[in-house]
Amino acid sequence: MCSTFCSLLRALPSLCCAQAMRVSAPGYEGSAMTLDYVLGAAAVLFIFVYLVYALVRPERF
Repeated sequence: MCSTFCSLLRALPSLCCAQAMRVSAPGYEGSAMTLDYVLGAAAVLFIFVYLVYALVRPERF
């Protein structure tokens, strides 16, 4: 399935079989996405708090 999917996405090689092409740093056994998840969660939390505050106090905006 991966090769069929890759043949359909020749114009977008970065999307082609990303799981098969993933390379981790030597000696690194942890999750590579942990930092991305933490930064994403912090951004979502900040935006959520900002929007709730803007709903509660619209006169400040």
